Amino acid sequence: MIKTKDNKNLLVVDWKMTSPEDIESLLNNEIHTGQKWFYFNCQKKTYVKNGTINRYICYCIAVLYIVRNKKKYNNIIIWQQMIGFILCLLPKFSTKPKIIITTLLYSPSRVKEGSIRLFFLKKALKKADALLFFSKDMANDVKNYYPSFASKIFSTYLPITNNINKRAIIINKESNIKIFSVFSGGLSDRDFDVVIKAFTGTQIPVTIVCPTLQTFKNASLLTDNFTIKRNVSEIEYHELALSASFVIIALKYEHSACGQLLFTFCMKNGIPIIASSCYGTRDYIVNNDNGILVPINDDKAILNAYNKLVDDEEYREGLIARSKIVSSKMTFDNYLAKIDLIIEEIN
Repeated sequence: MIKTKDNKNLLVVDWKMTSPEDIESLLNNEIHTGQKWFYFNCQKKTYVKNGTINRYICYCIAVLYIVRNKKKYNNIIIWQQMIGFILCLLPKFSTKPKIIITTLLYSPSRVKEGSIRLFFLKKALKKADALLFFSKDMANDVKNYYPSFASKIFSTYLPITNNINKRAIIINKESNIKIFSVFSGGLSDRDFDVVIKAFTGTQIPVTIVCPTLQTFKNASLLTDNFTIKRNVSEIEYHELALSASFVIIALKYEHSACGQLLFTFCMKNGIPIIASSCYGTRDYIVNNDNGILVPINDDKAILNAYNKLVDDEEYREGLIARSKIVSSKMTFDNYLAKIDLIIEEIN
C-alpha cells in the first residue's frame, strides 16, 4: 500500500472563475501537511466563442495533460466528470497512477440501455480506480446495478467552494420585504413548469433563471408576477438567488442528483429551500428540519410549502439555523479527507 504521506496527488479541475491562489489555499491547508498536492486547471483561457465547444476543448486539453504527466503522480483526482469519461475512452494506464473521478452521472436505474451516459459510466467503472458520487442514494443505486464494481464506488458531501457575494447579502437583509419572493434557476433536470403552475395568478414575485433555449409547456400561465432571465453570468445567478426570500429547486426525476450546487450555496447563506424529493436532495435536506421536500410535479405542495415558510417565522428561522449546520460539512477539507480514505483503500 502507498502511504498517504508519500503520495503525489494531482487535482484536475475546470474552475473558470477561480484564481491559482484560491486553488492552492484549498490544497495547502495545514490539515493536509505531509501530502504533496498539485493541480491543473483546464479552464484558463477561451479558445472559441461557443461556450460548449470551448469547454470540451478544455476537457481534451486536460486529458492530454494527464496522459503526458501521468508518471509524475501516484493518484489523479478528476473533479469534472467529462474529463474523466474522455480519459476512460483511452487505453487503461499501468498500475500508476490511480484515477479517481468525481461524478454526478445519472443513476443507471433510469438510464436507457444504449444511451451515451450509460456508455460513459460503464467505461469509467471498468477503467477508473474509483468513482466518487455526491449522492449516497445514487452511489448505492450504481452498486446495486453493477455489484461487481461496488468496491470502486464511494460517496461524500459536495464541497462548497463559492465565495459569498456580500453585496447581494446586504441587498437581501436590508430590503423591506413585504411579499416573500421566490427564486428558481438552473440547467439540468429543472421543472420550471411546476413552479409556474404553483404561482401563476398570485402576487408573489418569482424569478426564473433558465437556459437561453428553455421553453415552457404553458407559457400562458406566466402572469405579471414572473420575471424570466436567461443566460446570466455566475455572479448574477448567485446575486438573484441571494436576494430572494426562498429558493425552489423543482426537478423532473426522482433519481436526479442535480441542484446540489444551488441548494448547498443557499443553505450556507441562510436562504430556506423548497426542493423536490430526489436522490441528490435527500442526502442533504431533511424534510421540515433544514428544508422542505415536496413530491415530484406537485405544484400544490410547492405553494403549501411557501405559505408555511411565510406564515411561521419560528419554523422558518429554525430551518435556516439547522441548514447551516449541514452546510458546515460541505467543505473542501472534508472532500480531501474522503479522497485520502479512498486512496488508502484502492492502493
